[in-house]
Amino acid sequence: METTLTLRWLRSAALWIADRLDPGPERSVWVRPAMRQVPVPVPDCPTELRVWATDPDEQRAARDQIKSGHPLFVQVPDVDGTFTLSVRPARW
Repeated sequence: METTLTLRWLRSAALWIADRLDPGPERSVWVRPAMRQVPVPVPDCPTELRVWATDPDEQRAARDQIKSGHPLFVQVPDVDGTFTLSVRPARW
């Protein structure tokens, strides 16, 4: 159960950061249909975070990493730094 909650929290954190860096045009109320262009196929930080948060294979691998008792680090580079999401097992 803790693994599921941890992964859910990590996914929501990734999406929260992505939306703060670059709100998705499909969810933005101020972007008109004519302004929605096909994006240039260059990976960017918000897109990478959204992909990680919604990709079933990535989530399965993250769940396995957490369940095995190892820390999980999701690192996504940006123009002026790197965003790192991390979780570590609590030792009791």
